[in-house]
Amino acid sequence: MQAPAPGGVTRVGRLIGFRIDTRDPDALKVSVVQRPMVFLLVLICGALTMIPVGFGLDFMDGRNPLINLRYQPLPAQALAYFALVLACVAGPAGLIFWPIRESWVFSRSRDEAWLETRNIFGLRYRRKQHIPLSGIRALLLRAYTQSHHQFVEPVIVSHDGTAHGLSSLSVPFKERSPAVRAFLDAVGGFLGRDWPAEPTRGPEAWTAEMARHQQAARQAQRAALAAASAARDDAGPADAAAGTRGWRARQPVAPASRGATPASAPASDGKWPALSLPVRITLGLVGIFFALLGVNNTLALLSALTQGRLSYTAGRPSYSRNVIYFSEEPIWFCMTFLMQGFLLFLILTIAYGCLRGVFQAPSEKIDKDR
Repeated sequence: MQAPAPGGVTRVGRLIGFRIDTRDPDALKVSVVQRPMVFLLVLICGALTMIPVGFGLDFMDGRNPLINLRYQPLPAQALAYFALVLACVAGPAGLIFWPIRESWVFSRSRDEAWLETRNIFGLRYRRKQHIPLSGIRALLLRAYTQSHHQFVEPVIVSHDGTAHGLSSLSVPFKERSPAVRAFLDAVGGFLGRDWPAEPTRGPEAWTAEMARHQQAARQAQRAALAAASAARDDAGPADAAAGTRGWRARQPVAPASRGATPASAPASDGKWPALSLPVRITLGLVGIFFALLGVNNTLALLSALTQGRLSYTAGRPSYSRNVIYFSEEPIWFCMTFLMQGFLLFLILTIAYGCLRGVFQAPSEKIDKDR
């Protein structure tokens, strides 16, 4: 498949694919098309949005659908109300915060590429994953298997040997797909480079390929430093004559290259990835939910120890609750208590992990500049 003709918009794929915009001769914009995911997002979030509407209609008719909760313990009531709040907030939050629209933009004037994301309404513009386009060392394809299907990840290797993946959250890059082939042809034609005929398969082969490019980048850097040192040595006698007025000569400073970033302290210890504000809020709500669930289950287990009476939920399809008495079935009581204790440990572990991530994970720095 040939690269799209400049000066137009090419659509590849009906339901899942890409929209390649080449109207600007200085830039290339490839937008992701994912109509099934958009339909599911609207359907699910719309259904979740109807939950508070239904409760509001019940309250307007004089009915209280939560009247049975007043007979439950306080932790159970808090857990039920919090779950209801989560269900009511999930619908609008998904429509507002989910970055369903994705576009890769390649710019010659800025000499870089980046990923643009927006929500379903075209709002919440974000720009991230900046990739320098000056001195590209290679274009690679990394093959991987997921759910018994073969996929590829396009990778741009920059001048310093760093690999930058052209990934998408909405559309997987399926191997030998016409839409993916059109995407690769458009990017390769814009950059003036060719993609390899076959992708790199296996972690060992990929590690060896990246090691080769990093070694070449280090050799090029050493050659540049040697050339700069030789130039300073050639200019040494003139500098010595000019510096006879004082013994404190200023050391020459190499000019900073374009795109170089100053050294800074690491933002984190690497255990937690950078989290955006919506992800942090979602993680905190999930952590609070599991914390309340853990408190409720802890009180239930403590009550079972003091009273010798353990209540648990039966399996499908009845969803009924059974009660076990220690005086009647001591062995089954102990086994159920241990299983409930292990479940409580998992719940508290999830709650601790979510809340710890909220407070310890670094903030994601997203460029909002258009």
